[in-house]
Amino acid sequence: MKSTMSLSTAQPIRLAREEDLAALPSIELSAGRLFVEHGFGDEVHASPSATWRPSLDAGLLWVADDGCGAPIAFLAARQFEDALYIAEVDVAFEFQRRRLGSALVEQAVQAAKSTGLAFVGLTTAVTPPWNAPAYQRMGFDICEQPPRWLAGILETELRNGQPDRCAMLLVL
Repeated sequence: MKSTMSLSTAQPIRLAREEDLAALPSIELSAGRLFVEHGFGDEVHASPSATWRPSLDAGLLWVADDGCGAPIAFLAARQFEDALYIAEVDVAFEFQRRRLGSALVEQAVQAAKSTGLAFVGLTTAVTPPWNAPAYQRMGFDICEQPPRWLAGILETELRNGQPDRCAMLLVL
């Protein structure tokens, strides 16, 4: 399925810079508040900033900033074979519901297209309406037989106590 996303946002989307890494854990913690408030967990965790360094170094880490340079949302990706894998998308709680996550996904999809990749893949929770259903509206399909690399990521998540997960693919 081809991507049909066309978005505009007031917040600039840009490649992350070294100094942005320190802000990412607080964005992730803030974004997790939505899950807690809607009963999809009772605590929030954040990855250390170093988790996203490989994405930064590969030019696959984007941020939305507040217009003054401070990150308020981010998307971290990695490349696997002929696909871009979206590892994390987080929008600070107070900036949610402004399509920033969608704009970040669109940026990643455009980057994948421009480098000739065939797919964009991700894993996500099925139940919260802002996860799998939102990605489906962006053109992603739940993949019952994901490629080996994506199946491995999903299996690890399930084994690590993250139930309610699915693999999704967007064909470019």
